[in-house]
Amino acid sequence: MKKDLFKVALTAAICLFTVPTMVGATTLAPVSVTASAVEDQDLSPGSVTVIRPDSYSGEMRTLPDLLSRVAGVSISSGGGRGARAVASVRGSTSAQVAVYVDGVLWNLGGDSAADLSTIPIERVEKIEVYRGYVPATFDLSGMGAVINVVTIASEAGEGALALGVGDLGYSSGSLRYGTKLGSGTLSIALEAKSEKGDFPYRNDNGSITPTDDYNTRRWNNGFWEEGGTIRWSDGSWRIAATMNKRHRELPLPAPGNDKGADIQGPWQDVERRAFSLGKSYSTGEVDWGWSLDRTEEDKDFSDPLDRLGSLGVKRSTYRTVRDEGALFGSAMAGDHFLELTLKGGKEALDVDGDTVSSLGGIGRFERDSFSAVLQDTVPMGDVIITPLLRWNKVDGESALSWAVGAQWNWTPSWMVKATVGYSKRAPNFYETYGDGATIIATPGLKWEEGTHWDLGVRWDGRLGDADATLGLTAFGMDMDDLIEYVQVNQRVGAYRNIGQAIIRGLELEGDFRWERWTLGLSWTFMDGENRTPGYRYGKALPNRPENSLDLRLTRLLSPSMSIFGEIQHRGTTFLDMAEQIGLSDLTQFNLGLRWSIKEGHLVSLGVDDLFDKGHEVTQFATGVGGERLPWYPQEGRTWYLSYSWRF
Repeated sequence: MKKDLFKVALTAAICLFTVPTMVGATTLAPVSVTASAVEDQDLSPGSVTVIRPDSYSGEMRTLPDLLSRVAGVSISSGGGRGARAVASVRGSTSAQVAVYVDGVLWNLGGDSAADLSTIPIERVEKIEVYRGYVPATFDLSGMGAVINVVTIASEAGEGALALGVGDLGYSSGSLRYGTKLGSGTLSIALEAKSEKGDFPYRNDNGSITPTDDYNTRRWNNGFWEEGGTIRWSDGSWRIAATMNKRHRELPLPAPGNDKGADIQGPWQDVERRAFSLGKSYSTGEVDWGWSLDRTEEDKDFSDPLDRLGSLGVKRSTYRTVRDEGALFGSAMAGDHFLELTLKGGKEALDVDGDTVSSLGGIGRFERDSFSAVLQDTVPMGDVIITPLLRWNKVDGESALSWAVGAQWNWTPSWMVKATVGYSKRAPNFYETYGDGATIIATPGLKWEEGTHWDLGVRWDGRLGDADATLGLTAFGMDMDDLIEYVQVNQRVGAYRNIGQAIIRGLELEGDFRWERWTLGLSWTFMDGENRTPGYRYGKALPNRPENSLDLRLTRLLSPSMSIFGEIQHRGTTFLDMAEQIGLSDLTQFNLGLRWSIKEGHLVSLGVDDLFDKGHEVTQFATGVGGERLPWYPQEGRTWYLSYSWRF
């Protein structure tokens, strides 16, 4: 691990110190090849990173791919393209991360966390990642972390078409277009993608004895999805409807399996529908509006041979309906800028099939929720103070959260930010009742709570021949009654209030821009420990790598062509609460070419995990001896080719 970290650090140093020399004298005008990773700092008094997928157009990236590049964000996934993916932010659990799409909460009570792979990147204009302080726009603090996805609304006469292929049977296509309709603009977006997903690897048969190893292919590992959005807006009124359908095969834990690919494997179908209606008003110094939102989700699980959980659950269905209404507004009151968000909703989950008997005959769950958030922004010379109070009520139990942020514009080049806050979160349906298959029910879970703080500095200026932006932030979080996923064995797990936990860390983000070169980097160091007296005190929290690093170096070959290389490093990650089971570290190299063959037409070609390091990741079990094949191995090196046309 130390050798790999040294290699990564050495590569970063070579990039930093040799790029200005390689640039030399050029005659090209400055061209922005990629968007800054630390832009739009005025969105929040706390740490915020904005990602614009357009900067990665044609590279076949998913929303989890782009989020994994953000400092402080860690993505957990059960496989390659199309696999379920959830986010941890600054050491949080994935359930503590609130995900919004166009202001509507994506998290549902029947899910352990928001599955980021189900949000099509083709529709996304930008992704905002709020860490620590969460603005009043969002009714849930997410324990100090929110991911806000803003989708594209095509202008009248504007459109885009994208087609892509890759190995393992991958293909994708998307189309969006905008047109005038009455006093507003009608925008339509459609997309579809699929992959067979079966990749070759060597199966160690679940033992450290090489004599029983065998070559095979990962099977029952594919997916397909399709969906679309239609919306109309005239700048005041807005109406939108969205539908997503996904069929996902659910591979078994790999060791000893992947034999007999003709056997029907488990699968899951998920269909989500969302409807939104809203109107905004502006009257002098007061802006306000309202919205009504409805989210419906149908999930069907099938495991005819009961191979995934081995708990007698062969078929289950979940039907979720959530209705919400919101009022929001902002106003100037002297030197104070006040923002208020009020929201109320009801969510119902109906469960049918074998799951009901495993839950003791309970087949319906309901939950009412209400929230109110008030934020004040007060300038005091060069310092801006932003206090916030958030009230949440769930099923009759309420809690107050708060936060205070301070932003000091020290000089035109230097900015200092500091925040502190306290949050509480109610357990969701999934954490409490499980799924009847691979998650065991845990009735009686308590609300978890915690304090969080951060202190950061941001600098913009010239560094040698480069325009540079750098941000460094120290952060921490102390939690009580933390709800943590505990792996019982390789097939089943449960959620538990483990007690106390503490997290400390550092984030570094930076962009360097020369005439022909750009370099973007993000690095996170984090130490998360269980601090529950007598219960594995001092042990690392699971699913949180201590170190992660992302570097991307882009070279503009001509005004129409660029080439890029990436280094992505993830440190050793424990999977359990006792530091006994974990995954080895991984360092990947990606390479790609983007070529604008003529105005509006872009061709991209790339290889991810160039040296096939994903196949070298192992799973260790302290005390058992030896390193083995992970339960869910990675697919390793993959390639893609895409074409996009904007008109």
